[in-house]
Amino acid sequence: DLGKFQELWKSCHASRRDEHGRTRMVQGTKSYDSQLISEGVFGPLTKMIGSSDPEFRIAGIKVAQTFFEEDEAVQLLRNMDFKGAVLVLTLPPRAENDQVRVLTEAEIVTQQSRAVFAAEVLCSMADVGKQQPKNKNDQPESFEFDLTQTDVLNFLAVTLVQVPQAEEIVGHCLRKLASNQQHLPILLEAAIGDILESYFKTVKYEKPVKKELLETWKRSTRALAHTADCLSQFVKYEYPCQVDEKVMFSVFEKASDAKLLA
Repeated sequence: DLGKFQELWKSCHASRRDEHGRTRMVQGTKSYDSQLISEGVFGPLTKMIGSSDPEFRIAGIKVAQTFFEEDEAVQLLRNMDFKGAVLVLTLPPRAENDQVRVLTEAEIVTQQSRAVFAAEVLCSMADVGKQQPKNKNDQPESFEFDLTQTDVLNFLAVTLVQVPQAEEIVGHCLRKLASNQQHLPILLEAAIGDILESYFKTVKYEKPVKKELLETWKRSTRALAHTADCLSQFVKYEYPCQVDEKVMFSVFEKASDAKLLA
């Protein structure tokens, strides 16, 4: 039952986190979350994540995100292809004969909402492994390899162009990936540079006069700032970017203005 699942995890939040939102420790350096993992909580949780019901899957993914600080949890999620479970949410519904069909307006809205959710999850995954390891000699687990796979990069590229509500979060995710120089050849091989450059040239960054367009402008301008930062990283890797540097600097200035207005 979805309601009971959500209520169960909501009720145990106080046991898992202290008043500052930090993970509670139960035995020395052993966290409450680590204890839950050792007690087998990931068994039923992975079933939720792998559910064919999108709402159950989303609920499972949201709970899984709360375990990202635990290396063991990240390893378990990687083993079950967590990023694949996230991407499945974005697949369009099919007809009874398993053929792609024309979506209703309501279904389009739902698909866009799920694309935004998936982009947010992927973006949060890009931060995993950046924290200070509990043991100085340990290398923290991360999703970096998973996030640079073709299916993820294709999703980010398509969503950036086709789902305006997700453009800022997708740009931010790509910016995080591009900040690691080891990822640059992979991103360029996937034509991310060309896609970002094309996107950059099609989005207007001049502040609109009409107030009703202001929110969209702020979101798009912040997305462009992420894009510009990515392109600047690609240029360091000798990518022949055709966007004028002066335009990039102008976008960064506009993005600062957009953040102040957010």
